[in-house]
Amino acid sequence: MNTVKSRFSYKWISLLPLSVFLVLIIGGCNYILPNKPPYVRKVNPADSAVFTIGEVVNFKVDAYDVDGKIIQVVFKAPNTTGYSDTVAPYEFLWPTATLVSGDYHVEIKAIDDQGEPYIIQAPVRVVDILTTSAGRDTTFTDSRTSYVLQAVLQPFSTGTWSILSGTGGAISDIHNKNATLTGLPCQAYTLRWSINNGAVQVSSDVIIRFNYQPSKANAGTDQWIFNGTTTAILNAETPKDGNGLWEILSGGSGVFSNSSSPTTSFTGQLCIDYKLIWRVSTPCASTADTVDIKFKPYLTPANAGPDQSFTDGRKTTTLAANPTGLGTGLWTVTSGSGGVFGNTSDPKSGFIGQPCETYILRWTISTLCESSSDEMTLSFNDLPSTPNAGPDLYITDGTIFAQLNATPPVNGTGLWTILSGGGGSLSDPSKPNTMFYGQQCHTYTLRWTVSTPCISAFDEVNVVLNQVEIKADAGQDRRISDGQLSVNLQGNSPGTNTTGSWSIISGTNGFIENSANPGSLFTGINGQIYTLKWTLSGACLENSDMVVISFISGVVLEDSRDRKTYRAIKLGDQYWMSENLNFSMQGSNAYDYSANSASIYGRLYDWNTAQSACPAGWHLPSDNEWRQLEVFLGMDANTSLMEWYRGGAEGGMLKEQGNQYWTAPNAGATNISGFTARPGGYRAPGGQFGGINTHAGFWSSTGNTEGKAIYRALHTDKSQAGRDWYDKGYGFSIRCVKN
Repeated sequence: MNTVKSRFSYKWISLLPLSVFLVLIIGGCNYILPNKPPYVRKVNPADSAVFTIGEVVNFKVDAYDVDGKIIQVVFKAPNTTGYSDTVAPYEFLWPTATLVSGDYHVEIKAIDDQGEPYIIQAPVRVVDILTTSAGRDTTFTDSRTSYVLQAVLQPFSTGTWSILSGTGGAISDIHNKNATLTGLPCQAYTLRWSINNGAVQVSSDVIIRFNYQPSKANAGTDQWIFNGTTTAILNAETPKDGNGLWEILSGGSGVFSNSSSPTTSFTGQLCIDYKLIWRVSTPCASTADTVDIKFKPYLTPANAGPDQSFTDGRKTTTLAANPTGLGTGLWTVTSGSGGVFGNTSDPKSGFIGQPCETYILRWTISTLCESSSDEMTLSFNDLPSTPNAGPDLYITDGTIFAQLNATPPVNGTGLWTILSGGGGSLSDPSKPNTMFYGQQCHTYTLRWTVSTPCISAFDEVNVVLNQVEIKADAGQDRRISDGQLSVNLQGNSPGTNTTGSWSIISGTNGFIENSANPGSLFTGINGQIYTLKWTLSGACLENSDMVVISFISGVVLEDSRDRKTYRAIKLGDQYWMSENLNFSMQGSNAYDYSANSASIYGRLYDWNTAQSACPAGWHLPSDNEWRQLEVFLGMDANTSLMEWYRGGAEGGMLKEQGNQYWTAPNAGATNISGFTARPGGYRAPGGQFGGINTHAGFWSSTGNTEGKAIYRALHTDKSQAGRDWYDKGYGFSIRCVKN
């Protein structure tokens, strides 16, 4: 190397004679002094520094040359190909991510302008990321008090144990990861294992418990000593861990022959229930179990037997209590008087009581120590036969007496009494079929009572004297449409002791020729509907029935526009068409566009068209004119103002009878008015048809500015008349009313 050559040259020159040296200096102006080597010094890191794998080590060096300049500093480290820095300060960043724990050297070489190098070696220690574990928490439930610790120690690190909590603990070697911990029973120790690798320090804690647990106590089975002795041999389970000890928990005084023996004998007192406890203990804890010891003879639970009840008059029986076992038995009377036992100590004793008396008897079984009781109920009754006073009696022939018809009692005696109704008498109250005498037009309630010495029961019967039996029948409703204004009524005959009477309930200017005659001539006026009442009256009460008679004669209307004719009728003060209008005009349609349908049901008109559809001298009725018709038929005026289906039979009075045009049920249809409404259905604004044979709709002239108008509706399922607002674009039927 150049460094070596320079040293030899210098040494050789130093040996020359001074005269020669001077000649060289003076005479050789071109002579060059030998090169001096460069110098390098590491600034960072310190030789003692420790780095964690993954860190980047920053090398810094100072380098200089006394007779020239530094050309470059070359760093050569493990896992790298080398790095050259030509500008001071000279630095190198060394990554350690791919290394393993160990000691490494990084070569640092400074090179001057003569190519002369100077080399140093920089030591570096690299270690893994520091983690540790003091081991798993451990609990010992046996008697041990020492444990070999199980800590983790990484290479290039040192560890130290310390005791954070727990009394009386010692560690055999605080720097040994597998040191032995020695402690005291029933103590819990928290230990810390701290490790240091020069770069960082970490620690981990572990809990070691010396918790000596006893075996689970088992005191053995309960014992019942019922032979009269007071000593029992106990049978607790011998503990594997800990020591056992018997104690008396309840029951008073008693003696263990050896309280620490699981199978000791125990002596107590007669008739005492003892609860003994077997406790197994260690210095740390204890477990316990109890056993019951009874020193008493066995007591059979008392059972007095089933309740007994007699209804036939007897007063003796045999009891049915259970046997006494090891005890003795005793019968006593808890309630009831006059009863006698055959043998009070016999569970099957006989018993004699008193008639009509109920007893509560107690059966008690006793031993030297205790007793048990049970009760039963014993009844000696004499029940009467179930009374039957016979059916109610209705005497309608005018007589004032009746023969009663009670059932004779099998057990007990019977007696009739009068509960209500004045002036009655009995020929013999003790006879079931005695004669009863009363007064006409009176209703009596009689009681038939059957009695024994113990109890009585009764049944009642009603006797009605001179009850009117004929039900009034005013005949069938009729409509007279042939122009006649008189008709013979059709009431039923009153019979004997009864009179009949006709009266006019509604309708004006009607006349009954003979109100007492069931078939009297009745005269009315055209356009009126009359309701007549036929009343049957007897000496005691009356009943009645109603009939409707209408005098509705029609006229024929000819429509001059198409020469079609229509029937018209007078209803009250109004003349109405009794057929649906069938005049063809724009805005009207036959149902399903069928001419045959129009001839039967008329045409369907939208509301605007309906305003001018009626023939001359006639007009589309207003809502008030429809209401006038409904009130004439019997609807209340306030009800007529309501919407939807309302009223009673008014709709049926307008509908044509039968099912030729109306589908069933055509509810309430009488057509007593002669209006003869037929179900022509409707046409929706979109052209759809519906409701034929089930629905009849009729426009009124009353509308609003919201596109709706009032119409009348009749339906096969209803006897009422409907009133509602509907879209003016719908097509409904028309009935015209005379101007």
